[in-house]
Amino acid sequence: MVTLVQTRRIPEFPLVLFGTKFWKGLVSWMKQSMEHDQYISPSDFNLFKITDDPQEAIDIILDYERRIGPPDMVPKAFA
Repeated sequence: MVTLVQTRRIPEFPLVLFGTKFWKGLVSWMKQSMEHDQYISPSDFNLFKITDDPQEAIDIILDYERRIGPPDMVPKAFA
């Protein structure tokens, strides 16, 4: 999903990863390897949010809906 948003194949939307302990290793590897080798840029880490708080996840989604509104179309990947 991140790659599809990153390459603008689908519109940007809230990507919420739940469980900081679970995702910590992947994000660390991405920073040490992929960012270091310039396969991704530092701004790519802004494409997703990691949280342990269910209410924060809900707030991120609702904030997006308030700011952007519902999507004009649903990408085929979600149909």
